Amino acid sequence: MDASSFYGYAEPPSDDDDDDDYSNDEISNSSLSDSDPNFDDEESSSYSESKDDGTGDDSILPATDDDGTADENILPSTSNVTDIQHQLSQANGNSDWQDTVALPRNFLCTAREEKHYTLPSTSDGEVLPLDVYKLFVTDEIFDLIVIETNRFYDTTAAMKPITRHSKMKAWKPVTKHDIEKFFGIFILMGLNKQPTNESYWSRSKMYGVDLIKTTMARNKFELILRFIHFADNSRSDGSDRLFKLRPLIQLLSRNFKKFTPGEKVVIDESMVLFRGRTILRQYNPSKSHKYGLKVYKLCSVDGYTWEFMIYKGKGDNAPGIEHEEYITRALMDGLLSEGRTLYIDNFYSSVPLSRYLLGKSTYVCGTLRVNRKYVPKSVTRKKLKKGEVAAQQNSEGIKVIKWKDQRDVLMLTTVPEYTKELVKTGKIKRGIEREKPQCILDYNAAKKGVNYSDQMASYYSPLRKVKKWYKKGAFELLLGTAIVNSNILFNKFHINKPISIKKFRESVVLSLLTESFNTFRDGVSFLAPSLASSSALSLPLIPICEGTHMNATILPTCLICDCRSIALLTMVFDSDFLGVRDCRALKLSVAIMVLSLFLFIRLSAAVISNSSDCSTEHPSDDRRDRECTSAPF
Repeated sequence: MDASSFYGYAEPPSDDDDDDDYSNDEISNSSLSDSDPNFDDEESSSYSESKDDGTGDDSILPATDDDGTADENILPSTSNVTDIQHQLSQANGNSDWQDTVALPRNFLCTAREEKHYTLPSTSDGEVLPLDVYKLFVTDEIFDLIVIETNRFYDTTAAMKPITRHSKMKAWKPVTKHDIEKFFGIFILMGLNKQPTNESYWSRSKMYGVDLIKTTMARNKFELILRFIHFADNSRSDGSDRLFKLRPLIQLLSRNFKKFTPGEKVVIDESMVLFRGRTILRQYNPSKSHKYGLKVYKLCSVDGYTWEFMIYKGKGDNAPGIEHEEYITRALMDGLLSEGRTLYIDNFYSSVPLSRYLLGKSTYVCGTLRVNRKYVPKSVTRKKLKKGEVAAQQNSEGIKVIKWKDQRDVLMLTTVPEYTKELVKTGKIKRGIEREKPQCILDYNAAKKGVNYSDQMASYYSPLRKVKKWYKKGAFELLLGTAIVNSNILFNKFHINKPISIKKFRESVVLSLLTESFNTFRDGVSFLAPSLASSSALSLPLIPICEGTHMNATILPTCLICDCRSIALLTMVFDSDFLGVRDCRALKLSVAIMVLSLFLFIRLSAAVISNSSDCSTEHPSDDRRDRECTSAPF
């Protein structure tokens, strides 16, 4: 017998990797029922042959010798003998399911919320939102993007010639400061939605953003967006589908662990909208974004993402265990053996997973599918009236609770104090105070963690339509998840009055776009008005760098092509005289000025010449008056 069949993992794999998500975001007045259309009828029918008292089919028993002992060759390889005995008990249908009772916990929770970092502060002791954001998007990540973006451009330029009118001809190697400004502009685009990227540089009064215009040229922004990269393509061997994001994922995963969540954590999946062509695209009808990249998240109850995994497709699991159990083990690695309670939905919950987590001193609570193996049929198939509860537990402390509301709600938990007793919710409907089992109340309160993280990331999201999946995934992690994590930590530890995600994004944008104009950290002084008073018609702030042998000024560039054609004239004319920082319009204006000056000189020369002719000749008075009157002016 195969070990996977012995442990109850012999369910046929699904061809659609997204159809295995049947979880509800929150259980309020309804949940899964026995007749739920999401369940597989063929799997459910396999249980109709077993007895309602929880006994299983004898066909799954291991082979035995004449003396009644099991053959050792078919036993699964594991070092935990007790776990094998429990599995044998479950396989024989002899598990001692009985009524639930409240018991004391076998192990206490030692987990505490803790931050593992220190931040610089201003002169008055305040911490800036940008400082918290850079806990996750560190200089190491910026350096990675700079190196790989420049490398990808060099590789692309070497493969094909650059035409005369190609935008690539204006490419200049990007720097860390360029990427910071690029991120700031990208976040600002989420705060100020416009039809196209070009609209932000428009001279129309309906569109155009002055802060973006004075920060980076449009062509330069489009070139960075085209060539931004996060890995060296030459090192890919084709075995890792996430190779283009692997260095970024590793850095962000490490940085997210600078904060440790408390006792309660939750696992769920979210979708990053993407309808382009990639093998990683999934379909999940239960999500608002039905197509896209599936991301598994482990979050605290307040929405902080501690760990994440991007789904790579079928086969993304370890040998011998199912995909959902593999995901749970991988995400929980580092948080086990501290007495935490994990909240999951019915996609992840199972008796083998609950037993594994109990062995790691971790409790679990979640919804349960009615056709899961090794659960008491006397509970899962019991007919209940509205408000009734049925529950049983085994000797390991695994409990199955069924509560009838509008539909049946089936729960699996290992928390000792959960029973079938109903508790008052404090909500009154039609004059009657509602009651629910305690496990459902706690599940609803904790399960919102991942949903809250996704909700906050969707507010003022800068994500735009792109053709490359890795850009969509990277921007979601860098400008979505990292921003939400930063806002949560900022409100929790670094400010008395919490600020909204909108205010937090605004502060990060202003800091990123004006960081080079900051005066108190880099020892740079500036002879320019504040950014808040600048307009689209004014030149950018020109810093005077101290500590050098001469004052170095940053000459203004064209907003469209980033050239320095206007630098010479800006030294001569005032910025209000120029009126615009578009090199094409400037060249046209200069041409008109030169032509006007030329015509003025010609006309002046003609007038002077005619006047001299009239004064040198001495005709009669009448004739002289007629000739001078007919002369051109």
